[in-house]
Amino acid sequence: MLGDVLKRVDALVETIQDLLLYARPRELRLTPVRMSELLSQTARLVAEDPRFQRIEIRVPDSDVRLRLDADYFREALLNLLINAAQAMNGMGEIRACIEDAGERIHVRITDNGPGIHPDVREKVFEAFFTTKGRGTGLGLSLVKNVVERHGGQVAIDCPDCGGTVVTLSLPAGTRVTTRIG
Repeated sequence: MLGDVLKRVDALVETIQDLLLYARPRELRLTPVRMSELLSQTARLVAEDPRFQRIEIRVPDSDVRLRLDADYFREALLNLLINAAQAMNGMGEIRACIEDAGERIHVRITDNGPGIHPDVREKVFEAFFTTKGRGTGLGLSLVKNVVERHGGQVAIDCPDCGGTVVTLSLPAGTRVTTRIG
């Protein structure tokens, strides 16, 4: 019974944190971040969750470095990875991709879940919209908010072959051209 109480308290704390992050975002604290390292750290957080032990998250090694608020961006990536893992019912593969496209830096998260119905796809970034029985409906709106505060955009695509691809497109101006560390 104590375990159940602790789970509910943790869920409540997450909800409060999401609401605060959504309602009162703090100023960005921009620092140089190696994107593949941030993705790998976030993937390890998801892998520690017992619900997702049968999820494989592939993160490429990349030297792309960006000037970001690492804490906010980690929260956005965590929301994306958890949503992908939940969409696949805790079993499958999530692939990350980091592409330096000159004018833009693209970070893609691809899952092999069922995809998102077109009617729902247009609403997923709205605050408090959810298709889940439990949840605040703030996860993807927080992702959008974090990416836009960094000057970027978010797009969702569901290929005919299945799955979902979320692309975070950041301006090249966030790129760090010197080595970190």
